[in-house]
Amino acid sequence: MDRHTLRRVRLCLWTVTAAIMCLTVVYLNVLSEGKTRVVKRSLLELDLTEGTASPDGKGGEVLFFNRVPKSGSEMLVLLISWLQSRNGFRHYRLPGGRAGNDRRLSTQRQEEVVSTINEIKSASTVPTSFDRHIYFTNFSSYGYQNPIYINLIRDPVDKMISRFYYADLKKRKEAQQFEECVAAGAPECRFINGHLYDLAIPYFCGHEANCSQLNNRDALERAKSNVEKYFKVVGVLENLNETLSVLERSLPRYFRGVQELYFNELQTEMKYNKNKNNPRKMKESTRRKLESSLKLEYDFYYFVKKRLLNQRRWKN
Repeated sequence: MDRHTLRRVRLCLWTVTAAIMCLTVVYLNVLSEGKTRVVKRSLLELDLTEGTASPDGKGGEVLFFNRVPKSGSEMLVLLISWLQSRNGFRHYRLPGGRAGNDRRLSTQRQEEVVSTINEIKSASTVPTSFDRHIYFTNFSSYGYQNPIYINLIRDPVDKMISRFYYADLKKRKEAQQFEECVAAGAPECRFINGHLYDLAIPYFCGHEANCSQLNNRDALERAKSNVEKYFKVVGVLENLNETLSVLERSLPRYFRGVQELYFNELQTEMKYNKNKNNPRKMKESTRRKLESSLKLEYDFYYFVKKRLLNQRRWKN
């Protein structure tokens, strides 16, 4: 074999070797991406919401009530707690979320919550439910299946009033009416576009900073999209009858008998978590001012309300 032929053979072998190495690197990258980018379909997407077992066969369904504060959530948690023995599931109240700064979590803390829920679920032989004040968390980002989400919201201004009077009055020099607080421009009664607030939208949008920005259009649209994709039911406190009806019909595993329980038993205990300060009625002009400041919160509120009423009609 002459020198020129030998050179061509060596060049050919080098080219083939390089090609094999490149293909190997590409294959390993694809394999790695496949491992880290697995997105499991939620229980809602799989339609495992009517008492069927979960795909892994462990513990059945998982319900997550990521509660919006001051929107009737304690009432609904009480009903869930009463229903667990009747309907054969187990409810867990997750720690944390009591303070406003413990609801928007870092990536690491979100993963801790997700892992805790899945550890309890895997060890359970019955369906499980959980509640906590926490912004929407996408479990599939951490390699787990999303639970069946539910939530409950209320009129945004009424929610702000309730939160104001629920605050520890001992920290104030004297009792103050919410309307006086608004007129004085106090920080807890003032709403500025772009500032971060613990309102309803972050509980459906997520933990990113823009989700908590007041009147952020992207946050609103993401919240609406997540409601449609991940939340089986989002109730409205002002439409409690419809909310309970849709919950019972949509999620009988958890809410079978909830309407009877509420009307026959819970209404006799309406002092539960009830504010006793009896605030006076707000001026219409003040209410309109607040509604204008919370315009995208109201956009979301009416979107959820329309969806709930449509669900009620479909179920009927």
